[in-house]
Amino acid sequence: GGMGGGFGALPGAAPGAAVTAPAANPFAGLAMSSQRARFSSQLTQLAAMGFTNEADCLRALAQHDGRVDAAIDTLLSGGGFGAADGGGS
Repeated sequence: GGMGGGFGALPGAAPGAAVTAPAANPFAGLAMSSQRARFSSQLTQLAAMGFTNEADCLRALAQHDGRVDAAIDTLLSGGGFGAADGGGS
């Protein structure tokens, strides 16, 4: 399946898609790990449900302030990450 696309699969991907060179941005990794700590229980729940793309999960959780149900909605609808070129509706 073509879901997931090219983006979100990068482990170092920054939460903000506008960052052009995530690797060169020291704050990108920081934001990621602090979010990972903040949302660790939610990430575990999402992973148990088969949402294994951590970068996408973190973005969805951050967007919805840690609400797993809303994050799942975003992930299932493609949420605009990764699947942007995958023909939305």
